[in-house]
Amino acid sequence: KLQFLYFIGAPPTPLAAYGQMSVPKRSLSLPSVKDRQGVKDEGYGAAERGVRDVASVIRSVKAHFKNSILARDGLYIVLYRLNEDCGKEWFLRFIHNKSGGVPMLLAAIDYHLTDALFIETASQLMCTLIHFGGRKQQRVVQKVAKKGGSKLFINVLNYHKANNTKIVQNTCSMLCTLAAADQKIGAVARLSGGLATLLQICRKSGNKELVIPASTCMLSLAAKCPLNPPTLVKKGAVPLLMDLVQRTLPSRQLPMSVRITCRLLLLLAKVEEGASAMVKEGGVMTMFTLLDHPSAGSDLQKVVLDTLRYLADNPDGARHFESLGGTKRIVDIILTTNANKSGSALLDIVMQLFRFHGYVDLPLNQDQEVSFTHQVGDGSPLLADRITAFTPELTPYGEEVQHMHEHDTASHVRMFVDPMAAPSCPSVLRYRPDDIEPLYAQPPDLFNRLVMHDLRRLTEPEKVINSVVYDDIDRTITEDLNPRNAVHPLRFSSRFESGNLKRAIQIYPYEYDLVLNTDLNSAYHCQWFYFAIEGMVPGVEYKFNIINLEKSTSLFNEGLKPVMFSEKQFALTGRGWHRIGHDVAYMRNPYKRRPPLPRDLERAMSADKKRLKKREAASEADKAAIVSSALRKLETRSQGSCYTLTFKCSFEQPDDLCYIAYSYPFTYSDLQTYLASLPQQHEDLADHYTNQVLCKTVSNNNVNLLTITSFKRDDGTPYTPEEIASRKVCFISARVHPGESCASWIVKGLIDKLLDTYNEESRYLRDRLVWKIVPMLNPDGVINGNHRCSLTARDLNREWSNPNQVISPSIYWMKSLIRHIKVKQGRDVLLFCDIHGHSRHKNFFTYGCNAIKRNTAVTPSLVLERVLPRLMKEEATTFSYGLSSFKVQKAKESTGRVVVWKELGVRLSYTIEASMMGSDNLLSRGGRLVSGHFQTADYMDMGVYFLQGLKPFICSDSDPSILKLGDVVHQLMTELGGNVAAPVLKGGRKQSQAAAAAPDDDEDDDDDEDDDDDDDDDDDDPPPDEDDDDDDELFQFEH
Repeated sequence: KLQFLYFIGAPPTPLAAYGQMSVPKRSLSLPSVKDRQGVKDEGYGAAERGVRDVASVIRSVKAHFKNSILARDGLYIVLYRLNEDCGKEWFLRFIHNKSGGVPMLLAAIDYHLTDALFIETASQLMCTLIHFGGRKQQRVVQKVAKKGGSKLFINVLNYHKANNTKIVQNTCSMLCTLAAADQKIGAVARLSGGLATLLQICRKSGNKELVIPASTCMLSLAAKCPLNPPTLVKKGAVPLLMDLVQRTLPSRQLPMSVRITCRLLLLLAKVEEGASAMVKEGGVMTMFTLLDHPSAGSDLQKVVLDTLRYLADNPDGARHFESLGGTKRIVDIILTTNANKSGSALLDIVMQLFRFHGYVDLPLNQDQEVSFTHQVGDGSPLLADRITAFTPELTPYGEEVQHMHEHDTASHVRMFVDPMAAPSCPSVLRYRPDDIEPLYAQPPDLFNRLVMHDLRRLTEPEKVINSVVYDDIDRTITEDLNPRNAVHPLRFSSRFESGNLKRAIQIYPYEYDLVLNTDLNSAYHCQWFYFAIEGMVPGVEYKFNIINLEKSTSLFNEGLKPVMFSEKQFALTGRGWHRIGHDVAYMRNPYKRRPPLPRDLERAMSADKKRLKKREAASEADKAAIVSSALRKLETRSQGSCYTLTFKCSFEQPDDLCYIAYSYPFTYSDLQTYLASLPQQHEDLADHYTNQVLCKTVSNNNVNLLTITSFKRDDGTPYTPEEIASRKVCFISARVHPGESCASWIVKGLIDKLLDTYNEESRYLRDRLVWKIVPMLNPDGVINGNHRCSLTARDLNREWSNPNQVISPSIYWMKSLIRHIKVKQGRDVLLFCDIHGHSRHKNFFTYGCNAIKRNTAVTPSLVLERVLPRLMKEEATTFSYGLSSFKVQKAKESTGRVVVWKELGVRLSYTIEASMMGSDNLLSRGGRLVSGHFQTADYMDMGVYFLQGLKPFICSDSDPSILKLGDVVHQLMTELGGNVAAPVLKGGRKQSQAAAAAPDDDEDDDDDEDDDDDDDDDDDDPPPDEDDDDDDELFQFEH
């Protein structure tokens, strides 16, 4: 078999690579190049034939398992094939479970452990397999680790440490890779003598090419087990590693081995005995010399700074440290060696310098935190026990329907002042500045100026005030971090509805560090800010640094500015919320995120617990593994850096009360005031509008459900329940994420348009559709200033797949209502739309659910989900179809739009995303398209554009809008590869048919369905659609 394999394409003299070697008689006789070429000419292409022979090679090696020469030749064939064009196919077939390739290779290595030639070939093949995989690499590594590969390769290293350089290099490389997948490899290395072997290899000063792989492997293994660093210290690793470093200091260029060795020394310095040993070996002086070395670079300098921090904790090390110049010299060295750096490169090393000086933990007093501990209700609806109470449109006209017009008072958890301080600007105010508010253009040197300014805290610490001037928890403010009298401090407050500011610290007379609250019962989700300021001096420039934001990127670096409301300006000129600030920047800071809270652990384990319930039996080990995995995830997340938003602004009026916020606020009280005002604003409101309470939240706040549709004709006669039931139903929701306040302004514009009594288009939409609107799905989060979660620390947009009536009542009852109307009542649900804000993109755009697969003919029905976003693009210059995405990812399967599409069969299921910043295509007062910030009027206008885009879906055949619908479908089919020139007959009418497939859409990491997982799986199958025939009828238009 092996001879045949060589004959069809193996290299002519593979055994020559092994040097002088006697070949036994039973070894293979190799054909000549001419013979093999002749076979290829006959059609036996080596690459094509080789793919089918993977199993043959594996079987042959197993058959000649005890013959090291024949087995080695078989492995050499695999290694050769992996480097050809068919390498990917060979790789996939070799690692497949049924082939048994990986177990065979490990078993062969174990059997021929003492054969250097065989182990060299086998280790080279294993390295190639592990690093060949790309996306499949993790699968190979896990399989090798599961089959005991870690212990096996440590044994290989122990046996061949002095014999073969190539084996040592390959084995160290494999152990470094396995360390990422095998949690027990550190303990195995310690117990099997692997650490001692690596130290012996490093002591071979004559073989310098082994120092890098050995030290790298030692670093990987030492980091995997907390007992390994002390073991290395006891075995004399510190003098050896220090000697390796010190011998290279005189050279002008530091080798890579020094950088790896320094990382290993950092691990050992965390051990008290290791730090003492390093001090005795002159470690402090060595670190200072490395810090000032011309070829050190910022990466090595960061490692050296961390090491010095641990050495300075040792009494002898502290004395050496101060004798060499201490922190002042370190700052001078860093500034001198990095003088030519700017931007992120300079920021990176300066952040490490701050961490060296102790700027690691946020300046918080965490002994007392606000948490939600109230007894929750059962989440039952307020009106009735039956879900039919929420379809008042089917109640015969004249019968009593319970409305809600009274102003509902907010029930809150965070501490509010009494009465609540909130801006006097009402939510119904449609204030619009004279022209577009431009985006902020950052000066080129802004980041450098900000970094050098912050360095003053280290170089001139005597000028830093560091005084706590505000805390949102009622306690005596005596926590001056550096006690000194504050100079004319501002008076801060966030104890009002939707407010979020935890602490304010005065740094300089006119500069403040601000710390925000995370979401209640969680250590995460920190972005929304909203606070009040008093006591400002007019004309003075104040600087504010919000220091505990979480997201790594932000629109604040692309021109976004915060909004401000001035009580005095509003009283004098009627000026409402407007953009303020200059020197606006968003950048990383040295502070670590807060440690997780118990609710965070519960949420991290929830997905694994659900999977565990599906299994028949779950052992204690399985449960412990879930806890361990969740803790690791949270620990990794908590180790991340915080980010700072910094901006400057001045105030025009003395003794003013000003409010600063992330975006235009729209509170729960604003919503209730607005809804209560509707009967006074609109005549005959009861003829087409009802306001009910869908349910109570866990904090006993109302979740409003609005129903808008025409109950009476123009002549005053009422529609029958049967006539109204024949109308399609549209569901709209917003504010499932409390910090995305712009969503409420869009819903407000939509409601105002639908209730416009004198607008024919509004009447048209009411006559043909039933609108079910939940304007605030998460009122608890809105009231208490959360950014993303409810009071139970849950992201409600991840609860749709299995909502809990008690924990997430608003999601539970809204999903139940959609199912009831569609399934129980048999009515046609046309659309579901959840409205969100986005903090990383400009413009408006949508996320939809499209079932177009590769190699699928594109028909008009298949482009249905893409039609509404394209119509909205034609209505609004600020809408971006290019940013819209229609891919369904596994990470998004529990979101509202995906569940309603997939589980409830509503094809037009969308998320509308509104930028928190603005657009490049705003229409200025002069009629030009310019870049600028969105204002409240722009958000409200988008609600109108959404309705205008939906109108062609319900118009009659005689309406001119049907032509626009046909044009859009033609355009989409052309873009997606459809052949619109070849109509086919269906039901007596013409319909276009496509010829090619639609490309996939890549969905970005978005705020509404965030987090942070990208998924590359193929598009999901289309949901069972009960109304598929209706959809086809909708698009059977005449050409």
